[in-house]
Amino acid sequence: MTIRTDTPGKLMLCGEWAVLEMDVPCVVMAIDKKVSVKLDSAQTISIHAPDLKVEKKEGTFDGHLFEWNTSLSDSEKEKLLIAKHAVETALKYVSQKGKTPLNFSIVTSSEDCVVNLPNKQVAKVGFGSSAAACVGIVKAVLEFHGIDAKSPHGKELVFKLACMAHFEAQGKVGSSFDVAASTYGGMLKYKRFDPTWLAAQSAAKKNTAQIAQAAWPSLQLEPLEVPKNFRLLLGYTGPDSSTKEMIRKMDQIKVEKKEEYWKIVHEIKKIVEALVPALKKNDSEKILALIQKNRAALGRLSGLSELNLETPKLALLSDISEKNRGAGKLSGSGGGGVGIAVCFDPKIEEKILLEWKQAGIEPVDAKIAKRID
Repeated sequence: MTIRTDTPGKLMLCGEWAVLEMDVPCVVMAIDKKVSVKLDSAQTISIHAPDLKVEKKEGTFDGHLFEWNTSLSDSEKEKLLIAKHAVETALKYVSQKGKTPLNFSIVTSSEDCVVNLPNKQVAKVGFGSSAAACVGIVKAVLEFHGIDAKSPHGKELVFKLACMAHFEAQGKVGSSFDVAASTYGGMLKYKRFDPTWLAAQSAAKKNTAQIAQAAWPSLQLEPLEVPKNFRLLLGYTGPDSSTKEMIRKMDQIKVEKKEEYWKIVHEIKKIVEALVPALKKNDSEKILALIQKNRAALGRLSGLSELNLETPKLALLSDISEKNRGAGKLSGSGGGGVGIAVCFDPKIEEKILLEWKQAGIEPVDAKIAKRID
């Protein structure tokens, strides 16, 4: 028996950094840069990630933990950390629902989540491939064991199990907006779950099935229609920074510069709350103005944190977009990587892409992925 999943990556339209806080929404888009997972029946459980240069590694699930059968290098452990947690979390659910966990081999590929540069080099970009892999593995393992992963209830189950796996693997940081995008596709308004609650459930030894079936405090997911003539442009500006490390540094800023930090967070919250109705009404002028406002607020957060969220190249990407009557900004944690621009006119799109190329910013061919029905 073979199960295949193709899971979209993500890009943030509006609300990054602030979404890490409770009750602060973001607008996220699933992107058609996909992570593929192939699961086959096998004699043992194994994971193979050839594009990450990790050979097939076998492990054993004892009903609670999934442990490797052979020693892995630190690099291999890091590369397979998300996959390990995804397999373990999904199999715990399977076991707790009274099913016998079966053996299988998994092969993952995130080759789609790269950018081919003019100098014939390849750059991996922040399309959320780890979250996409996590979602794809959880979905494949559930389907392999005959558990629904496609109905609205099934997708919610996939999302929650993938969140639990990703949350643990990431050291209990992050909002899981990327997991939401990979699970549901399309464009979403997303508010994070209460991370303290989730950590407490785990600490209280609640089983995985109980946690997945519970109502998660504060979690909100609302699918949004992509506005008519909405054009999303992506530009690669260079290597990005470690998101995990940047989050830890931002946590220090929250303590040291509490008042200024929260002022910016509340400002971003208001921007997102105004953007959602503008998207629903297809109000192109307001959409562009609010994305520009989001850029300005992130610029202030960049200055406050001294994290260089908007690098000179990302600033140039946005300046070119605004000069040509579009709106541009960083997307995600910033510090390099891919920036985005939005416009509603094909001629403006052409001008922005041309000027990006002239400025050494490499356009990336990607589109908003369809909603996963």
